[in-house]
Amino acid sequence: MWFKSVRIYLPMVYILALFQTGCNQNDRFVTVSAESVPKSVSIYVSGITPVTELVFDKEGLRIKTSTRAVALAGSGVFISPNNHVLTCHHLFTFPVITGITVCRSDGRCTAGEVLYAQENLDLALVETNFDLPTPYIRLADPRGLKVGQDVIAIGNPLGFEFTVTHGIISALGRDNLGVYNMTQSDTSINPGNSGGRTEERRVG
Repeated sequence: MWFKSVRIYLPMVYILALFQTGCNQNDRFVTVSAESVPKSVSIYVSGITPVTELVFDKEGLRIKTSTRAVALAGSGVFISPNNHVLTCHHLFTFPVITGITVCRSDGRCTAGEVLYAQENLDLALVETNFDLPTPYIRLADPRGLKVGQDVIAIGNPLGFEFTVTHGIISALGRDNLGVYNMTQSDTSINPGNSGGRTEERRVG
């Protein structure tokens, strides 16, 4: 498999489905994936960030300041009939954001704008300009989560859009990453499931 399993603390935006017993496991994964992928998006953020470097050249040892253009790939889910997308706050922490592009599973893309962000929960709400209503995820009451329940993640790991992976809830109420009351899962994910597949180039 091109990605390896990692155990991380999974933001709520990744938990797209909980499964109940009483049906074939493989069938329910197929069904939930088919229902959830059209409700998911890939997000591409570009920005500019300052960089300070210690360099040694003909002028001697000195500190050099420049800027870099940075590109991030992430993912999110539609959570309202108004095409609002729930994603991660850390996608939008560049000092200067130059563009946000949101792409649906049918290939349509549009510009996005951050309406709200909450750093301590690592969540952000993005407004999109799609001209057609999109199916959306109905968020469940998190008090119903139980350790051992099945979950799936749909994301953009390493640039592979709308990848589906499966795991279980490993623990609840984790607080020791500086983020409050998070859910831990062993679902296989990589940078890009939230945001983190970064490319940089010097521009100044």
